[in-house]
Amino acid sequence: MDRTDFLQSLGTVEIPILSTPFKVDDHFQAGREIAFGIKIAEMDLCFRRLFGGQEIAPCRATKLRHSSLIGDTPAETLFYILGGETKVEVSLWAIWCLMIKDSATLTGCGKPNIFHCPAVDGRVHPVGVYESTSGWNLSGVGLEVTNYC
Repeated sequence: MDRTDFLQSLGTVEIPILSTPFKVDDHFQAGREIAFGIKIAEMDLCFRRLFGGQEIAPCRATKLRHSSLIGDTPAETLFYILGGETKVEVSLWAIWCLMIKDSATLTGCGKPNIFHCPAVDGRVHPVGVYESTSGWNLSGVGLEVTNYC
């Protein structure tokens, strides 16, 4: 079962393009929408939008995981589904393109205030991302990233 089939089996709609919303009714509140970038080719555009056109050294082969299948927040559950349960490799940049708000409305790329990139030695490091003005918060969700920059 590929990524799209797996997500569709959870009650999703078509996903794979950056900023395309989909729903995961079985694992989130009904109607909650998320939007994120998966394709590595699209991540550069997202990063440049965040940093005003500045180029950032690419990070690839990132794996996300969480300690439980159904997390306390949509962010926890989503990251586990994408990186833990299915072992899907996603670009570290996808984190920057993920917006989760209490209003459940997600669009495009946000601008996180905090970001701790894993070291080049590939060790597991905590990642904290939050945007205080727009109400979404991924900080402290127990997310870990194994990354090879």
